[in-house]
Amino acid sequence: MDLSVLSTTTILLFLLMLIRMTGMLISAPFFSQMGVPVQLQVGMSLAFTFVLFPLYSANAHLPATDLWTFTWVAAQEFIIGLLIGFLAGLVFAAVQLAGSHVTQQMGLGIANAVDPVSQEQSTVVGQLYFIVAILLFLSLNIHHNLIIAVAKSFDVIPLASAALNPAMLAARFTEMGGNVFTLSVMLVMPIIGIMLVQEVAMAFVSKIMPQMNIFMVALPLKIGVGLLLIYATLPFTSSALGNTFQELTKVMMIIYK
Repeated sequence: MDLSVLSTTTILLFLLMLIRMTGMLISAPFFSQMGVPVQLQVGMSLAFTFVLFPLYSANAHLPATDLWTFTWVAAQEFIIGLLIGFLAGLVFAAVQLAGSHVTQQMGLGIANAVDPVSQEQSTVVGQLYFIVAILLFLSLNIHHNLIIAVAKSFDVIPLASAALNPAMLAARFTEMGGNVFTLSVMLVMPIIGIMLVQEVAMAFVSKIMPQMNIFMVALPLKIGVGLLLIYATLPFTSSALGNTFQELTKVMMIIYK
């Protein structure tokens, strides 16, 4: 950046790029976790903006410099960055939802714990799947792809030229929400299917041997079978999540089109 040519327009365009980058960082997985200091988030936003601004500011034209216009443009820039981080976060929402399904089938729905990362209650199996997803997220360099996706967004939607369509955004969010439920069911379908068969088998046993206290037998059996199934299907779950992250990379590159 040539500091000798700084002007009001240049500073405002820099702020708009910083706002778009900040929107991605405060909504993206890993970057937005409670364990990441706010100072680090601010530093990363500034560093990324300093690197990208000379590359994408040439084609940017600020429509006006009055307060209301700038506020409206800044809000749209923030939403653009927010969408990329939110899209990646949907995968983690699907993972936690999948863990909730398994936890209910195992009879551990009451054993919720406070997740130190999100500071919210989550199921034990959901935390396990979340940790696996975070490790895959980092090992596959999906956090790098988030930054690349924000950079590519300046090619599709230049600075200060956003014209967001609320109807289209609502349709996209609805479609994304449906994909979350589909992915969560796909990840744990084998476990849920086998445990449903176990439930039917225990119902037959209770009819054949009514003197057996089926509730005392079923609960530890469900927990044991559930843990074995989680261990057996964890490699397949990891593979499915890896494929999902790879597809997510492609979607992030074309989401604005």
